Amino acid sequence: MSVPADPSAVHPMPGRPRLVLLKPLVISPLIEVGEFSYYDDPDDPASTVADLGS
Repeated sequence: MSVPADPSAVHPMPGRPRLVLLKPLVISPLIEVGEFSYYDDPDDPASTVADLGS
């Protein structure tokens, strides 16, 4: 049985570092993000998303 993703985890799927959840990374109050909105990037997804939220 699979376990649901933790919406506070940056990398919700073990072994998939290119996939990140947006909610824990976007800190700007001007950007609204859903609990399970994600971003997939083969290079550096956390860095790209952090640039959006700052």
